[in-house]
Amino acid sequence: MPPADAPGRLGRPADPEKAEPAEPQPVDPQPVDPQLVGTADLKPVEADRPAQADAGGSASGRRRPRLSHRHIELLAALGALIFTALVCGYRVSVARTARYPGHADPAFTFGVAQSIHAGRGPNIDYVWHFLVPDTPLRHYAFDYWL
Repeated sequence: MPPADAPGRLGRPADPEKAEPAEPQPVDPQPVDPQLVGTADLKPVEADRPAQADAGGSASGRRRPRLSHRHIELLAALGALIFTALVCGYRVSVARTARYPGHADPAFTFGVAQSIHAGRGPNIDYVWHFLVPDTPLRHYAFDYWL
């Protein structure tokens, strides 16, 4: 059995009543290199300091809860997901009220979508190219690429 004043685990005396309270060491703030931010080499300085008296003069032993990097990443992902859902919802609501989409390719795609929605399939009722001779007015919309 070790003597009563022999150090135990972690260099602490085995008997806590005989232990002398350690004085808090002053912490010198060091400049933070921006390239090291987020690496394991950095430790939060506030966690190493003892609790100090607040403006009211009383010492508070409670620490504010901190978010881990994983929680911050999850919150950022949730925020991005909510933002994306809001933008998509807005764009769909605006697209549902569209009457005329614009010029050339958007107008062609919009016309094909209207035809499909009306149940006529991917057909158009106008001629927009003259590559196929004797093209009827109503024809398959994508015959240009066949």
